Amino acid sequence: MLLPNYPGLAASEAEALQRFLATRRCDPFPEIPPSLLNSADIHDYVRMTGMLQPFYPHKLKSASYEAGIKGRCISWTADGQQHEVDLAVGGAEFVLEANSIAFVEVEPTFRLPDYMAIRFNLKITHVHRGILLGTGPLVDPGFVGRLLIPLHNLTTNRYHFRCGEGLIWIEFTKTSALPPAHRVPLDEELAQHGQFQSFPQEKHNLPPEEYLRRASPHSPIRSSIPQALQEGQQAAVRAAAGARATARSVRRMRRWFFGVSLLGVAGLLIALAAAVVPTWSLVSDAVNIVNDAQTQLRADLQRDLHRETELQDLRSHVQTLTTRVDQLSREVASSRAAKPPKN
Repeated sequence: MLLPNYPGLAASEAEALQRFLATRRCDPFPEIPPSLLNSADIHDYVRMTGMLQPFYPHKLKSASYEAGIKGRCISWTADGQQHEVDLAVGGAEFVLEANSIAFVEVEPTFRLPDYMAIRFNLKITHVHRGILLGTGPLVDPGFVGRLLIPLHNLTTNRYHFRCGEGLIWIEFTKTSALPPAHRVPLDEELAQHGQFQSFPQEKHNLPPEEYLRRASPHSPIRSSIPQALQEGQQAAVRAAAGARATARSVRRMRRWFFGVSLLGVAGLLIALAAAVVPTWSLVSDAVNIVNDAQTQLRADLQRDLHRETELQDLRSHVQTLTTRVDQLSREVASSRAAKPPKN
């Protein structure tokens, strides 16, 4: 296969796609052995295959490439509502909240030839901030698309990200040669143009304080776990106190409701007994009902039920008693009407 030796990078997504389709199974630099690519080789492969678009040569290091955050950033509020920020919009900012997880896109579109794999990890500045990358960072050959990266913030700090801000370092590894049935041979050898980027001298032998200053210049980096545990313990103490207060209120309400109910029923039964002597058997039945209700209510007092359930039980018992008393009243009235008057 004859490939043009492109002098520069692809100028658009369409041009990058065209170069990718031409070189997906045709290695433009077969003389480069399977290995971790250096910056010069990364530049040449991007130029010939369009495997990253857009691509900024100044973001190369000696054996890696910096990709910035850009696109959709998805997180959730404390009440479970999804929150999304689009960092492709000018001036937008994404905030990674303390003790939270978010999913963010990085800028380039990847079109990996069948002989190229990538790995990625967070920039060391973000690692020192206490942010963790949530997945195993291997992307296989043949992948096409944008990366969606989970970020975990395990600290008490809120971190702000702007569109294009460096997020990850990517390394490129050329795999062993494809089987002959899947390989497209190259008709002629192409010249390499990429320039090697040495590691910056100013980043040699930095003390720990310098790393931490760059990571978080305005606040210390502390884990959010102890604070969350403390808040949880305090909430548990408040909840226990509230539960005890509620239990006391329920007990007072039950005692009051129980006393009022028994007094009312007892008063009605006494009035009926004084007025109608022949109905003692009915009164006895009512007294038994009251005793049964009292026994049941006392048993209920021993149960640790919720207030609404307990009050509902009491209302049910009182309704039963009231119905029975009404029935007794009707029976008494009927008995008096049926009894012949004395001469």
